Amino acid sequence: MRFYSELNMPRLSDLIPPIIYRFLKKKNTAERKVLPEYASFAEAVENGDYHSHKIARVVRLKTERYIRNLEKSLKDKQEIQNLFVVGYIINNIGCSKISFTDIGGACGAYFFLTSRYYQEHILNWRVVETEEMVDEASPSFADGVLIFSKENEISIEDRSVCILQGVLQYFSDPLGYLNEILKMGYKYIYISRLPVTVDQGKSIITLHESRLIDHGPGNLDGVQDESVRIAYTILDKKSLFNCIKESGYNFDIVFQESDKYSLPFKSNDILIENIGFLISKN
Repeated sequence: MRFYSELNMPRLSDLIPPIIYRFLKKKNTAERKVLPEYASFAEAVENGDYHSHKIARVVRLKTERYIRNLEKSLKDKQEIQNLFVVGYIINNIGCSKISFTDIGGACGAYFFLTSRYYQEHILNWRVVETEEMVDEASPSFADGVLIFSKENEISIEDRSVCILQGVLQYFSDPLGYLNEILKMGYKYIYISRLPVTVDQGKSIITLHESRLIDHGPGNLDGVQDESVRIAYTILDKKSLFNCIKESGYNFDIVFQESDKYSLPFKSNDILIENIGFLISKN
């Protein structure tokens, strides 16, 4: 049994809960706001504006509504992809009951979606989150199968499946954190909603601007909205893939989750795409 605090990893308090990407692609580039680029993650954090308690509350409220409105007819592309990944793992992992570790899984939306279709295959689903998110989520959603753990409390005994959705880019050292996850020896690792640079040869540290109401699954009315600016890294795709290949993991599936699009920085426009992938180790 090893604790995350023993693994030389960044604390999850440096991590931001998953959010929905809302990059605006305008035809007139003159109207686009030039994004800042920072020499270090710490500098980006200093210039950001992140309200952890407010975000945690909004995510809880949106998750409650999401559960009530969860339908069997799937329409959302990301949900279809997420269920496809779980189905693939079930068919290939070699056991009927699976333990999932969902890092940065907010209030457990992925669990509720999966349990709607594959409940009999879930042994347990552990969401690893910030203290603020766990304090919001656990009283409302924890049930013995769905478990919420703060980063300084968690121990991982079953390393079957690890999930990082829309979260890796918010660590201060994304590749360093990924390397630690790879060393833990999970049978499957699923990463998605990850922006990467295309043919740039470098990663970029900047701020992601969103609205408070963008955080969490689905929609919600009646919340006082405000701007949120969060430090994150747009990883170099080639460096990311090399890191994974050198670890001995294999790519089972790669998802292109968006078309290529450009973001304007002071030096030049940078070509970006959002990707996801499932990797496994024999």
